[in-house]
Amino acid sequence: MMSLQILFVVIVIGLAFDSEADKIVFPGWGEYNFGTYSGHLTFGTGLRKFHYIFLESQSNPATDPVVLWLGGGPGCSSLLGLNEEIGPFVMVDDDRVFKKNPYPWNTRVNLLFIDQPAGVGFSTNNDPTYEYNDINSGEDNYQAILVWFSIFKQYQKNRFFIAGESYAGMYIPYTARAIVDGNKQAVIKIPLEGVLIGNGLLVTDPIKRNSALQEFFLKRNFMSPTTTNTIRKICSVSPNSIKCQLAQAEFKKVCLDSDINIYNVYGYCQRDSTPEFLKQKEASGRKIRYPFVPWYEGNSYGDDDEEKDPCSDFGPINEYYNNAQVQDALHIQDRPQFWSACSKDIFFKYTMNKEGSYKILPYLNKLGIRILIYSGDQDAIVSVVDTEQALLMIPDIQQIGSRTPWGNKNLDLAGWSTNYNFLKFVVVRGAGHMVPQEQRQNSFEMMDSFINNNELPKYK
Repeated sequence: MMSLQILFVVIVIGLAFDSEADKIVFPGWGEYNFGTYSGHLTFGTGLRKFHYIFLESQSNPATDPVVLWLGGGPGCSSLLGLNEEIGPFVMVDDDRVFKKNPYPWNTRVNLLFIDQPAGVGFSTNNDPTYEYNDINSGEDNYQAILVWFSIFKQYQKNRFFIAGESYAGMYIPYTARAIVDGNKQAVIKIPLEGVLIGNGLLVTDPIKRNSALQEFFLKRNFMSPTTTNTIRKICSVSPNSIKCQLAQAEFKKVCLDSDINIYNVYGYCQRDSTPEFLKQKEASGRKIRYPFVPWYEGNSYGDDDEEKDPCSDFGPINEYYNNAQVQDALHIQDRPQFWSACSKDIFFKYTMNKEGSYKILPYLNKLGIRILIYSGDQDAIVSVVDTEQALLMIPDIQQIGSRTPWGNKNLDLAGWSTNYNFLKFVVVRGAGHMVPQEQRQNSFEMMDSFINNNELPKYK
């Protein structure tokens, strides 16, 4: 737990900044009528700085909640969420042009994006002794949030939420725990009310994850009935048998070492259009096919094959944030800075907690933090099966009522929701790993309902 002395240092650092000095106009967005800010948050000893971007709500920024969005990885920028998912202007294809998002989250909330841990995006780390792990990430995030609230004092009474996806399933619970523990003695109390975790990694045990991944593919008929029957029945009792080994080899070839789009198994893989001179040259020399999710099981197969697509195109966003005029407009320090959507170096330095994060959720709930876990049903990385099994591992978890279909305002079937004693779990129909990118309306209405503590409308 952070000491009072460090808290004092954090607050003093924050007080030295003026939010108006960070006000910007986003290049390439076109006209808009809400405040936008970009700057750096310095905390602790000052050796680590987090880059942030803040968008005022288009409704009533003075009273609307503040939602912090955290990216995944570990090592991927939160600005992926801004530029491709929940921001007011998004890049929806490879033409390098921003288009208006019809369902931006800042229609109803103030949006804060922080690149973390230090070294991701435009955030920097000058501490060679720093250890990258989930506990330190949560504590650093807490310190950075404190600094942000000390700069933007007018929002200290607004309701506060943390949202994110993928590895944010680890970041968010550890950050929330650091906040609720820190609030017990902090001068500035962060008004955390809830968290929203999308397709989030809650269990890091590779054996449990691989079992869930396999079941996800089997349920969707990616394997023949014979292979499916072998894996489910024979492998469960005779994992070393020839029949099981052959079935497992077929599964790995078809579902892991293939061109299936793991972010959306019913979509198509994209080739990364990032120019060679903008591609990160990681110190480790190791290759990762899927840099957005470097811990995914499929990274162990065919990673030497240069012809296999990574199924995600970071080209447009890499080109945008490496543009000198963009960096100048965003007040990036020590320009020019090399910007990468995902830092593989950070991942290779990062120690993932073997306990996962699922055990933290009851603790948060008992302290009054509302929890929404949501999952796109076409994602293979952290699938619906993976999440459902992770939730059942939570100590004393109890389902309340039955699984219920929910609909959007157009009366379309949007998905299914299940209430538990500690949280709400929502499946978003027709979405993959990046739910707000593929189901903009449904994810927006889900977020808006949760933020305002309303029930999702039932599908009739």
